[in-house]
Amino acid sequence: MRDVPTDATVSVELGVPYGPGKLLDIYSPDSSLGPLPTVLLWHGVGVDERDVLATLATAVAGYGLTVVVPDWRSDAPDGGGAHLLASLAGALEQAGGLGGIGEDAIVLAGWSRGGRAAAAVAVRPEAAGGWR
Repeated sequence: MRDVPTDATVSVELGVPYGPGKLLDIYSPDSSLGPLPTVLLWHGVGVDERDVLATLATAVAGYGLTVVVPDWRSDAPDGGGAHLLASLAGALEQAGGLGGIGEDAIVLAGWSRGGRAAAAVAVRPEAAGGWR
């Protein structure tokens, strides 16, 4: 693990579009740390509640990781699956530009129902185009 100070400066870019009508927030530590792994962090049940993970995302970014928190709608007809997969596709597409070192350095995590959805991708990668 990197030796990163926990008081690292974190910048936040709010409301970045990632799909039709969907937004995400990007939490980035001090850019002088060099290329960084990225955490895609999904919120739990609710409608577009990326803001509820702001404290956690800031803390994680303080340890030297780029954190991406997208909105998604758990009340969508598909339970939000299309939104979640679109946020994953967007993060994979832009991994290098997010401060990361490429799509091999993305970790998918979630809170509550978002965690369940992230675990589902781990056990059924075909749902995410084979990505693990």
